[in-house]
Amino acid sequence: MEYVNLTPHDINIDGRVIKQSGMVVRLVDNEVTTHMHDGIMHVILESDTNNIILPQKKDGTILLVSRAVASVVRREDVYFPFDLVRDRNGNIFECKKLARYELL
Repeated sequence: MEYVNLTPHDINIDGRVIKQSGMVVRLVDNEVTTHMHDGIMHVILESDTNNIILPQKKDGTILLVSRAVASVVRREDVYFPFDLVRDRNGNIFECKKLARYELL
């Protein structure tokens, strides 16, 4: 199995490091509307999925992206780091699993 890491970070999983590919895929949120309620500012965001460009599907290849990207793309070859392990400062240093969203 080949892994293509489309995140801005190396992914450490089960003692293996999957290096960044150099291509980063991000989900951009745009502010659609803002209103005040009980003295708190509320913002409604809309995800801009038009800027998500993934490599074509290739047998035996898994694309690794952020959870946010995976949640809107929902392709069988798109996975994200899951079951994250953090250090004392709250920084993620590895994941225990890879996951994907079920196709609808």
